[in-house]
Amino acid sequence: MNIAMKTVFTALAGTTLALMPTIAFADEAANSNAANSTLASSSTVNILRDADLPADMWVRENPSGIAVSVRLGRETEVPAQTIENVLRQDFANNQFSNVAFFFEKGTGRFTSVAYHRRDYVDGPYTLPESRREVAQVTGQHQFEMANNLN
Repeated sequence: MNIAMKTVFTALAGTTLALMPTIAFADEAANSNAANSTLASSSTVNILRDADLPADMWVRENPSGIAVSVRLGRETEVPAQTIENVLRQDFANNQFSNVAFFFEKGTGRFTSVAYHRRDYVDGPYTLPESRREVAQVTGQHQFEMANNLN
């Protein structure tokens, strides 16, 4: 196989693997009533000027919880409500429910997600990465809470 073919194959394989977790968001959007009625879904989610500051403030008042700040990208077609629903379910799958979401409109192309917990902020992550990180962030937070760390 020549170098050009290897490069094309590698690019296609990498793109396919990178997009696989995003398909779950797309499937959720296609099946969601909110996604069918409105793409922006700003009627169900409050879009703030800055999601990080309120997330930090919330976690200070709720140290046992995790605040999620989401910066919506210009090219992200997944509705904000769907992002929240999918991530909330990921937290529930990890036996964690004390979660608050904060959204802002970003200027970048893609959506990013950060997890605020006590004295730490994990991220920012892309949408697919944010789903993979829920278990690690939740486990670390629960470990720190159980051992009275921080």
